[in-house]
Amino acid sequence: MMVQSVKNRGELRAFIHLPAKLHRRHEKWVPPIYAQEWKYLSPEKNKAFPYCDVVLALAVRDGKPEGRIMGIINRRSNELRQEKTARFGLLECPDDAETAQALLDYIESWARGRGMEKIVGPMGFSDQDPEGFLIEGFEFEPTLATYYNFEYMIDLVTSAGYSKEIEYVVYKVPVAEPPQIYKKISARIAKRKEFSLREFSKRRELKPFIVPVFELINETFLEIYGFVPLDQEEMAALA
Repeated sequence: MMVQSVKNRGELRAFIHLPAKLHRRHEKWVPPIYAQEWKYLSPEKNKAFPYCDVVLALAVRDGKPEGRIMGIINRRSNELRQEKTARFGLLECPDDAETAQALLDYIESWARGRGMEKIVGPMGFSDQDPEGFLIEGFEFEPTLATYYNFEYMIDLVTSAGYSKEIEYVVYKVPVAEPPQIYKKISARIAKRKEFSLREFSKRRELKPFIVPVFELINETFLEIYGFVPLDQEEMAALA
């Protein structure tokens, strides 16, 4: 088996479609929207590429891809936090320690060669991308916020020397109507006339608020793990 970087469109296609082969009998796994996958991995269309170093790699055995991984160095995040940290993401492979180790080794070597001192994952370019392994709750429907990985993936990564950096918890809260306490808070704020509730019936009415909301996110999300402030070009793309 060998690990090699993705160099052409055919290898990128294999990279994008490999998870469907690995997860074909995984009951709750849902395929991605492939047009978005191509856009996400395109240096021309993904606005994060200009400030990130990126490598995609495939583990190949007997001429066939059987694992994949992405490496990212987010220079903007590192400058903001005064770190030398790389990220791994999109890790997929069968329940095989050799394949997982080889993929992680490849990204570690790549990151070390660029002066990095630490690697975390799975993470994407920013906190808006899926991040973290699912470690429990496999009986529930998957969410968009994280990867829907096989249970064995945790053992493969910890066996390669990784340990927990941060823990996320997803809560499932059924709400028939807003709790009474929320109604009281809303009524109290409305009396002060500091805030007003805006509702929209047309998309064009919402448009003037999109960039100001992203600017507010930049101010308030700085302490969130993995957050990277958006620039104007990224705000426009997201809008």
